[in-house]
Amino acid sequence: MQGIDDALRHFGCNVDSVLSHLGLDRNMFREGDQLVSLGDIARLLEYSVEVTQCDRLPFYLAETQDPSYLGTFGLLLQTSATVGDVLREVRDYHHIHIQAANWTLVATGQVASLNFWVDSQDISALQRRLIVELALAQASVLIAAVTGNRAVLSKVRLHFDYPQGSQAYRRFFRAPVEYNCETSGLDVPMDLLDQPVAPSDAALHELVRSQISAQTPKDRQQDMAEEVKVIIRNLLPTGKCTVERVAGYYSCDKRTLQRYLREENDTSYQQLLDDVRF
Repeated sequence: MQGIDDALRHFGCNVDSVLSHLGLDRNMFREGDQLVSLGDIARLLEYSVEVTQCDRLPFYLAETQDPSYLGTFGLLLQTSATVGDVLREVRDYHHIHIQAANWTLVATGQVASLNFWVDSQDISALQRRLIVELALAQASVLIAAVTGNRAVLSKVRLHFDYPQGSQAYRRFFRAPVEYNCETSGLDVPMDLLDQPVAPSDAALHELVRSQISAQTPKDRQQDMAEEVKVIIRNLLPTGKCTVERVAGYYSCDKRTLQRYLREENDTSYQQLLDDVRF
């Protein structure tokens, strides 16, 4: 959601009013490494489209973002050797950026398909569509950046039917669009995968890859207490800091969150809350 505040201002909306309406704190979207609930992102994206009256908002965001919003993962992609390496690393390492979204790369004949879906039952159909639009738009901008060409897509596939957006889709993606497909994704010519990325940096790429590969689930769980503190720190000013809401950031219930904290950090939600308040 990098740039959402600038986008809201661009369309004449008050950023603080939008975030206040949703019970969100602006600091949640200032730090690239801040853990944010997918549900909060979905609500913010939906409400932003409503108040700006701009259905193209996901495309506007993607066009104005820079790779820094992907943090270390973005650096890995930018230093890749070929377009194929970029897409394979999207598939293999995107989970460190967001675990509720999934990418696959499938080769069929002369076409390579980058497929996307959201693994969450807590968002509406409209929110799911907006998230898919944003993800595909961001992937399209990434492909254009590493190839130097915005017109390299063979096809855009959408799992939903949204004919009202057909003109905007064709204008942004510069490719044919198909609806009601089995999966949403982008198709590119197979020979595009061998195209080199310039400038690439093999030494930096391997260094970044080794750092990312070292981030095992166990390492992440050991950092959970610090993550929870950051979430509490941001939620406290909203008056809606509950263990249930914090658990929602990890797509689990409060008992599971408490168990994780007890097993991995020998602490509790209440102890962390007290520490932050102190």
